[in-house]
Amino acid sequence: MSDIFHPDDIDPEMVADFLDGLKDELEEIESDLLVLEKQPGDKEAIHSLFRAVHSIKGNAKMCFFDPISEFVHDIEEALSEVRSGRLNFTALIGEAVLLSLDQLKIKSEQLERDGQMDLSQFNQIRPLFKKIRDAQPMEAEEYAAKVIQLIGGGAASVIPLKTRDRGGEVSSNVGHIESDAANKAIDAETYAYFEELAAVIDAKCTFWEKRTSQQSQIALGINKFLPNSVDVTQLKAAVMLHDIGMVFLPEGLINKTQKFNALEAKQLKQHVRWSYEWLRRIPHWDEAATMVLQHHERPDGNGYPNQLKADQIHDGAQIIAIVDTFYSITNERSDRTYKKSLMRAITEINSYKGIQFNDHIVDAFNELIRLIYTRKSEKTNGRG
Repeated sequence: MSDIFHPDDIDPEMVADFLDGLKDELEEIESDLLVLEKQPGDKEAIHSLFRAVHSIKGNAKMCFFDPISEFVHDIEEALSEVRSGRLNFTALIGEAVLLSLDQLKIKSEQLERDGQMDLSQFNQIRPLFKKIRDAQPMEAEEYAAKVIQLIGGGAASVIPLKTRDRGGEVSSNVGHIESDAANKAIDAETYAYFEELAAVIDAKCTFWEKRTSQQSQIALGINKFLPNSVDVTQLKAAVMLHDIGMVFLPEGLINKTQKFNALEAKQLKQHVRWSYEWLRRIPHWDEAATMVLQHHERPDGNGYPNQLKADQIHDGAQIIAIVDTFYSITNERSDRTYKKSLMRAITEINSYKGIQFNDHIVDAFNELIRLIYTRKSEKTNGRG
């Protein structure tokens, strides 16, 4: 099997349509898996899940994306054993399916962006789903776990596969990893003022309760693992105030449950400049203001507002980009009232390494996750 899919006459509009359909089906699949996590025998959810996966395969065939349809076919075949009742639905099987389709979305974005798709990971995953399809009930979870470990890799390898941890649990376990230097460096009056403003920002969205405190802990934890760490005082201020421009947006926009149209997306992006212009006018916070301005920039140059690339982006801004993404995935939001798993958050962040996030910032994030779960494991085993 070839490791590169490179269609000769690729139609960008067709790829975009396929990707839009894939994202819609993924939302349905996530909803079905949420039901099945609570009620593994729910027949309606199982049938709906199967239909959504079958629809993705059918869409890939219609676009002549044969390697994609073949990959999804193997997932569908494994799910057919669940639908028939020969295999029981389990959380591990559900996670294996979801992570695999997450990777399909990411690789499809690569196809849209570069005109080709790297199939090497798919070629490793496909035999495992065939083994799930043919496995005895007690063996199916073993192969599902191998799929998860293959996709997760790196930092994900230390996370218990059945963990239910989310963003809040991770931030609460950063604990003594976080330095208290920021608190000492900011005078009490200024710090109290920034905290008040952060509380106002968090109150703008129904799903942002404790957002700033969680993001601050994880950001400072990542910073500890950078070879050249960011100024802690400036970083903490930037984390607290990076979305202060949001207070000038209509609440209906921030809490909108449907997709943004082009005008709304443009309006939302204005918060970056508003936040920057506000903070840079306060003496001594120029570096924090730069982090705020750049926290939606991307190493591939597809960010905003200035389309900066790689080393042009402040490390602090990239830290904020990761904690924003991590929080968004592992917590409820206006367009998705359920939390995704820690494994999916780590996998997604690592999948966008060098594209949305600078490599060394992702490496520092992985080191933080490894340390948290190594210490949790030692404590559980009585060595902490």
